[in-house]
Amino acid sequence: MTNDSRRIFKSEGLKVLSHDFLPPSLPHREEQLEVLENSFSPLLSGDASAYIPPICLGPTGTGKTTTVKKVGACLLREAEKKGVGLRFLVINCSITSSSYSLLQRVLEEVASGPIRGLTELEMVRKIHAVLELNDEHLILILDDADEFVRSGGRRALLALSRVTEETDSYRILLGLVLREISPLKALDPSLLSRLQGVMISFPSYSYEELMDILAQRVELAFKPFTVEEGVIDQISLNSSVFGGGDARYAIDLLKMSAFVAVNRGDGKVNVEHVREAQASRTLVEVSLSGLSLCSLYFLKWLAEYFSERKDRAFVRLEELREELSKDERLSFLCKEALGESLSELESERLIRLRGGRVYLPLLPASR
Repeated sequence: MTNDSRRIFKSEGLKVLSHDFLPPSLPHREEQLEVLENSFSPLLSGDASAYIPPICLGPTGTGKTTTVKKVGACLLREAEKKGVGLRFLVINCSITSSSYSLLQRVLEEVASGPIRGLTELEMVRKIHAVLELNDEHLILILDDADEFVRSGGRRALLALSRVTEETDSYRILLGLVLREISPLKALDPSLLSRLQGVMISFPSYSYEELMDILAQRVELAFKPFTVEEGVIDQISLNSSVFGGGDARYAIDLLKMSAFVAVNRGDGKVNVEHVREAQASRTLVEVSLSGLSLCSLYFLKWLAEYFSERKDRAFVRLEELREELSKDERLSFLCKEALGESLSELESERLIRLRGGRVYLPLLPASR
């Protein structure tokens, strides 16, 4: 961390803004946490046969992996207190994409010794034998498993299922994290019946929920009074518009905005930094060439208005009308056409209307 970064970040601040960070609490995922805890709880009472395989379903950035890891960490602590032999392993299948590489990774975690030359079924049998010898259970969560389940991962799933049938024991217990349910529909019904337990839905975060998530990360990552009040509002709005309610998108935008502030030598993160960061990362093509003259003048006025108020995320409609009435150019152009300009600019995603407020998500370059 550079000296400039230390002006605004706490000592561990950048770690707080990483995708791997486990926050002390998970706002708006209390219900999902409870369902997962109930799914795993039979293992703590020694009844692995009552384990309910969870399938976590939801778009990217909805807290699936973080929630699973949070519950897993708590489960391991409880297991240690009770003297229960338990392992908890989360494998990202977008990185470990084949049956062989996945089972090899699991075997390396559980056992030592030679791996080369073993088939998938032989690796699963060896994993099971080590767990049996140590009187342990393994919860194996396959994360980001859509393509893995749909194609190359079926051999691993079949091998895991077969060993459970052969031994009539429950040493290896699966869970899935998926973006969509469609990959499951391609599985053989008998295999699907062994994988499918409780479906846990992770919907996209709302604007208000993103506000709470960002407020928590700001408190944990930044020094006091180094993030202007409007920043959380602006990032929540932008992440709803451009990120579809993706919390990862929101946290990444917060981090990028902070680095814009650092690169400028500013001691605080403000809303203008957010708009600049958004402009550098948005994949939406923004074209001004098709806008009416009225809308172009109005957009320019909005950009000037917010550039003079770097802590403001929005302007209320009544305040907007009052300010416009003071500007002879825009009172002439937009007095009666304001509603049309607002609609046109919002349809182009250049502004956002919410609850009587007008937001400017980014400062678009003219094309």
